[in-house]
Amino acid sequence: MKSNKYLKIILYIFFLYIIYDKVSAQDLIDENNKNEEDNKNSNVDNKANNSNDIANNNDNNSNNVVDNNNSNNSNNNENNEKNEDNQENNKSKEEEEEERECSSSIGNILFQKPDSKSIVVPYSNFTLIWYYDNRGFDVVYPSVNITFLLFKSEDANYNDYINAWKNPIFTKTLKLSEIQPGPQRTDGKPVYQWDWDTNFYSDEESYTQPPSLNAQYKFRIVGDGKDIKTNADHFDCYRDGDLTPGSTSAFYIVENKPLGNNYKPLVIENSALSIYKSAKFMTTIIILFIVSVLLVF
Repeated sequence: MKSNKYLKIILYIFFLYIIYDKVSAQDLIDENNKNEEDNKNSNVDNKANNSNDIANNNDNNSNNVVDNNNSNNSNNNENNEKNEDNQENNKSKEEEEEERECSSSIGNILFQKPDSKSIVVPYSNFTLIWYYDNRGFDVVYPSVNITFLLFKSEDANYNDYINAWKNPIFTKTLKLSEIQPGPQRTDGKPVYQWDWDTNFYSDEESYTQPPSLNAQYKFRIVGDGKDIKTNADHFDCYRDGDLTPGSTSAFYIVENKPLGNNYKPLVIENSALSIYKSAKFMTTIIILFIVSVLLVF
């Protein structure tokens, strides 16, 4: 009888191990799906780039018609002089357009921190971390400055791309000398970081309004002003080797309340692996509980 009892226990453990293995595999699949969704968001700017190219061509054609009508209303001598000037101007414009031709051979700026699990409190420092992804192209990394823009979550919605990224509540441009190298990545992609001072009330030049507390926000990062959304007046489209701006997931800025005597620090893991670890822990507890019940009976 004892041998049959032990055999049943072994079979139960084996069966639970199979269930545990499937749960772990499913968690890893969910993590990969989340990464694919982030990559889709980072490519939205690339789609908007093509539509800007078409609009630019239409604007150039309209300008040429206006120039021709103006030249026909002048006298012959003035026409000759203007024609010479126009030839030189048109040539320089054509050369400029060739240099400024829009392209999809571009890279991305991607955030590591903050992410959706990040919590920021006033009167502290929070480190922003980002890296450059060349997407297999020859890209030019920012050489002049980096611009950080903070938006309310509802004003930075990719699903409403036309109206998104128009109302930053915080804008700060830093020289590259003020940017620090970040923690190294295993894939060798360049990583950088900046310590954000969250004393929202001391830097009045950077804030149009202080952030509301207990609300969600998103950061956008731009290299050398290359952003067709927030710098549209001076930058119309992305060209070979440019890096499109990076945007964070929505994160919380919360009220910094006094801590009581029974305070216990809340551990917030800055990784999607936290879901996997939680499922693994719960599965282990269930296995131990079932084994204990079998041993009692």
